[in-house]
Amino acid sequence: MKNARILIGVLILILSGLGGVLCNPVAHAATTVPQKMVYNGHLLNASGVAITTEHNVRFSFWTSTDYATGDVDGAGAINIGAATYAGWQEVHTVTPNSDGYFTVELGSSTALLDFSALSTDTIMNLHLQVEVKEGSAAATAYELLDRDASDDAVDRAPLLSVPFALNANLLDGRDTGTGSGSIPVLQTGGLLPLSMIPAGTNQDSFVLDADDSTATGSIVLQFGDSLSKTISFDVDAGVFRMNDDLTLTDSAGLTASGALATESGMVLNMKNAAQDAVLVFGNSVGQQTLKFVHDTQQFEFSDNVHVTGGLTASGTLKVEGGVQVGSYAPESGTGAGTLRWTGSDIEAYDGNGWTSVTQGAKFIGVTSSSTTGAFSTGSLVGYQAANDLCADQYAGSHYCQMDEVISTINQSLDSFSGISNAWAAEGAPGYTSDSNDCRGWTSANGSYLGAWWEFSTDGGSTIASGGGQGYLTNCAVSQPIACCR
Repeated sequence: MKNARILIGVLILILSGLGGVLCNPVAHAATTVPQKMVYNGHLLNASGVAITTEHNVRFSFWTSTDYATGDVDGAGAINIGAATYAGWQEVHTVTPNSDGYFTVELGSSTALLDFSALSTDTIMNLHLQVEVKEGSAAATAYELLDRDASDDAVDRAPLLSVPFALNANLLDGRDTGTGSGSIPVLQTGGLLPLSMIPAGTNQDSFVLDADDSTATGSIVLQFGDSLSKTISFDVDAGVFRMNDDLTLTDSAGLTASGALATESGMVLNMKNAAQDAVLVFGNSVGQQTLKFVHDTQQFEFSDNVHVTGGLTASGTLKVEGGVQVGSYAPESGTGAGTLRWTGSDIEAYDGNGWTSVTQGAKFIGVTSSSTTGAFSTGSLVGYQAANDLCADQYAGSHYCQMDEVISTINQSLDSFSGISNAWAAEGAPGYTSDSNDCRGWTSANGSYLGAWWEFSTDGGSTIASGGGQGYLTNCAVSQPIACCR
């Protein structure tokens, strides 16, 4: 290709997007100014006379200053496969004014390169090639406007900047880097390199999901890629979640204004230190505790324990006070259902008095009605009738046997007060056949005998000495029935 000698001067004004001086174009910011270049040319012939007729001017970008054979093919078209071709070309048809001057906007017909996508090496070596031909001539007629006719190796003009564009190398005076005031550059995947991550913030708070765009799912703070430990807020459930254990230091505390719920267990004193493990309920006012005492290796409650279900002990269940059985109101003072150890016996309180648990039932009173030795009530007779009569008057009671009356004497004579005498079962067989509990408490025949107990010798005014005594009497006698419970 011929080098033209018709170019007097070229002025390139870079208005936007070319990176200024292009010294270190690592970071690029979005811009709203037009992505075009203004090219002002002065077209003269070899004699220095202004050219004023229509001409075609072809512009192209290259990464070398020297035009090489093969940069244009045999038809005069630019070889887009050439080693130093930078990927952009554009043709303008111009008619210079009477002095030979013309102006075009590069990028007006073919968009300029995306400089943010170019490597630093490409941008630093980017050159503009300008060719011209008469408007009607073939593409093979293009002549290269040689930047320096005296140097065959300098054929293209480097892309430089006007003074104001020098600031484009920075962003308002700020460069990329890790120092104070520097601009960090994101790596692949939109991540900051470790060297550019700040060590802290002077703000009182740091907000994740500041735009409230997470309407469902979780907002997550993750520690490590492979480690993948997270603190997340479950937007749907309205709770924080951690995907691993949480350890509080010795001086730290955990305070919950609501319920503290765990999906598995909660461990106190996980390090097995030689100290008590304490679970505290309430604040300093009315505070109660559940404690595992290290020295004694046992649990201690600071107040009463109420179990609505069953209580199972695989070892020994030790109670320093009484054991309450039943649902009586403690404040009523009745205490019915309480068990106690007297030091020699286990007793139960029935609401009226204490009864030995180990010594069986004791006498509680007699029926209000009297009967002969033939007991009956409804369809029941004999022992069944006696049990039913007692249970009807004293809930849960039964017909007394002689050994239960004697057992009562061993415990207390209080229940004998006001009682004269009553039938009591001696049990078969008797010494003779006619003394077998009035034939099982079915006979009122005077020739049969039944046992009875004399509680008082004066009709119930005073209790007989020693608790009284037992007798046999004929079954025709009518008297109350002794009841035990």
